[in-house]
Amino acid sequence: MKKINLLFLAPDWRVSLIHTFQNALNSFAPGNDIAGADSNIYSPALKTLDTKLNIPRFDHPDCLKSLLTFCREKSINAIIPLTNRAIEYLDKNRKPFTDLSIRLYINNSEIISICHDKEKLSNFFQEKGIPTPSPFDLLSPSFPLISKPKKGEGGKNCFVINDQLDLDYCQAKFPNQILQQFIKGDEYTIDWFSDSSGLPLVVIPRKRIETRAGEVTLSK
Repeated sequence: MKKINLLFLAPDWRVSLIHTFQNALNSFAPGNDIAGADSNIYSPALKTLDTKLNIPRFDHPDCLKSLLTFCREKSINAIIPLTNRAIEYLDKNRKPFTDLSIRLYINNSEIISICHDKEKLSNFFQEKGIPTPSPFDLLSPSFPLISKPKKGEGGKNCFVINDQLDLDYCQAKFPNQILQQFIKGDEYTIDWFSDSSGLPLVVIPRKRIETRAGEVTLSK
């Protein structure tokens, strides 16, 4: 079996995820390696890894060179990005990695473009007849609403709008955010892992009980 040298890009605080992958690899394929690369020098996840690299920020011109050099030196053959920015960075720079025969665990560019833009995703759902929160109607606003950035993650700058006063403030402070009907209730998500052809290998539906930075920390 070919040795697996797996790189997690931007793992930051996801220590439990790293440990889960380490335990899984050790149980069925001892001797394989997990590495991490992050621009945060204080990343807790990097501290749990022997093979690691502090990279420049994704918008720095030296980031790609640093990452590719590390991948060559450590014989990395697969990369899993753990943030939207990491996904978008790999999507923008696919060729240098695929030239090194490194598998990137990301979707195609069109899917990434839709899923990383909340307005595009809402429009996509409406076009496909998939139920989705209604967009804001300026002529007949119905409260409560949710205000959120078109692109973003981790629940940053998301606000519940309860009345016209909240709406006026939010539109003045964050004029480019999208507004949708606020849906109150239990949140369910479905995690899955697919093969390269898109066939799901593992599917896990769960009810979110507690989250951190938009990611579940307690579920059932």
